[in-house]
Amino acid sequence: MVPGSGRPVPPEGAAISPVKTLLSSYFSLKDEINHLEKRLAALPAGSEEEAPVRRALFRDRLLVLRIERAVYALPSPRLRRLLEARYLEGMSWLEVSAVLHISESTMYALHRKALAELEKKLP
Repeated sequence: MVPGSGRPVPPEGAAISPVKTLLSSYFSLKDEINHLEKRLAALPAGSEEEAPVRRALFRDRLLVLRIERAVYALPSPRLRRLLEARYLEGMSWLEVSAVLHISESTMYALHRKALAELEKKLP
C-alpha cells in the first residue's frame, strides 16, 4: 500500500497505464486550476506573468475537460459510473463497490475494462 493513500503499490517493474495516471491527476489539476485562477486575479493586467499563467490555466482546463469528456463518453453506464465515482468524485474503492452494489473482484475487473476502453479514446 502507498502510505496514507489506501492504494496498492504496483509490483516492481509493473507499468502504470498512462490513462490511469491521467485520471489520477484529476484532483491535482482541479487544485492547480483554483491556484492559477487566484494567482491570475492577483496579477496586474498586462504584467509579464499574466500570459504564462493564462497558458497554464488554459492547459489545465483542457486536460480536465479531456478527462471528463472521455469518462462521460464511455458507452457503458456502469463503467462510466465506476470511473466517475473513483476518479471524478474521489471515492475509495470500498465506497465505489458499495455505490455500484458489486463485489470487490467484480469492481476491479470492471475497472480494468473501463481503462482499456479509455485507452482507445485517450491515446
